[in-house]
Amino acid sequence: MIDFDFKIMSCNLNGIKSAKRKGFLDVVSGENPDIICIQETRTCLDNLPEDLINIPGYMNVFYSNPNPVLCGVAIYSKVKPLSIQSGLNIEEDIEGRLLRFDFPDFTLINAYIPSGSNKLRLQHKHDFVYKLFNYVKDLHDEGKNVILCGDFNIAHDKRDLYFKEFKSAGFLPEERKMIDCFLKSGFKDAFRELYPEEEKFSWMSWRTRNNPNLGGGLRLDYFFVNDGLMDSVVDCEIKDFNLSDHCQLFLKLNLKKENVED
Repeated sequence: MIDFDFKIMSCNLNGIKSAKRKGFLDVVSGENPDIICIQETRTCLDNLPEDLINIPGYMNVFYSNPNPVLCGVAIYSKVKPLSIQSGLNIEEDIEGRLLRFDFPDFTLINAYIPSGSNKLRLQHKHDFVYKLFNYVKDLHDEGKNVILCGDFNIAHDKRDLYFKEFKSAGFLPEERKMIDCFLKSGFKDAFRELYPEEEKFSWMSWRTRNNPNLGGGLRLDYFFVNDGLMDSVVDCEIKDFNLSDHCQLFLKLNLKKENVED
């Protein structure tokens, strides 16, 4: 049995109300995570049914797009944070893409990166990633342990691709280089650190999922942790596609280890 004392779930739900119909609350009950980070909520708190507003044992914060059917992030937590921040505090960050919770042992950042579906949006995506990574590095330089999770819409290397010749947005050299630089600045990709050769994908199109003969998939979803905190990571799992076109990710931590930084 794996010894851990803290579990964080992260998933792009592609609509939290849609995910509820597919069993989101059953997953929460069965997995019993301490914190749930959601990307692409596609709604705001005022439009949620009661059973999503008040999941037993959890408080929640939603950061929604001005058009609530787009984007949106949320965090449900059993542990009350010391402080909460929404957005990157930059002028263009009004899309509902980042929530930060500060806890005694670490700062948790839940992020949803733009997809970069056209030339204009691609530049917006790259600007957002650059500013996000610098923001996180600054927090670590201040002495904080940082966990950064979410849907990054970038596959880092060919182990993260089913089709190895994929060359579109999501696997461009400049995108991969941004992750390279971020990892060299003192962070680890928790899944890849624990499973260096495993090819497991966190996103798959509905068309591919419905036809198992097609194959496909990309690893677009991550838990990044600073080097010092990585020693406290017990496991990082990529699990089922049952709620969305993205998998659920689970980070398990043993925060009682003596090597967790103050």
